[in-house]
Amino acid sequence: MSDDNDTIAFSPALEESHIYPLVRIALIAVGGLVLLGLVSLLPGLEVLFGGFEISVSAVLLALGTYLVAGGLLAVAGRVEALVADSLEGPQRVVEDTGAIAKYLFVFVALLVAYQGFAPALVPMVENVAAAWVYHLVFLLVTLVPVALIARRLHRSLDPVTDLITRGLLDSRTRRTGEETEIPVESE
Repeated sequence: MSDDNDTIAFSPALEESHIYPLVRIALIAVGGLVLLGLVSLLPGLEVLFGGFEISVSAVLLALGTYLVAGGLLAVAGRVEALVADSLEGPQRVVEDTGAIAKYLFVFVALLVAYQGFAPALVPMVENVAAAWVYHLVFLLVTLVPVALIARRLHRSLDPVTDLITRGLLDSRTRRTGEETEIPVESE
């Protein structure tokens, strides 16, 4: 919950509606990874499918990557809501903090996808185009969440600076008994 006062605080908002979907997605990803691990141990897979251009282990890694990256992307929106509901303070700062958490999940999902899909996709891309295409596409796509994080950080810089400054000076005032005026910039 957020409000319009000038302080920001953490208020635990662990409700079943927030946690259940996160746990469910995590269990799906972990269960899928366990199953892929078991499939990778099946005898004779590499022998039977070894004639293909891409190895069975690269395909299984790509499937595991899909589970992990997909899970991260699926929980990103829910993490945003959880973070926003766990903070009390100015609406703008609360919203920016939740959005930053979401974009961090998206960024990590893209990094996982980049590393995990490479063994399966780079050999295919090399036959059609140059291998640098794969890297360029992921570079461009991962720049999007980084730019969105930078935008949210920039947008919330002054309100967060004001909040921290007030908090530091309030604690100093409580210790020393001195009162200090804080210039607050208007938006």
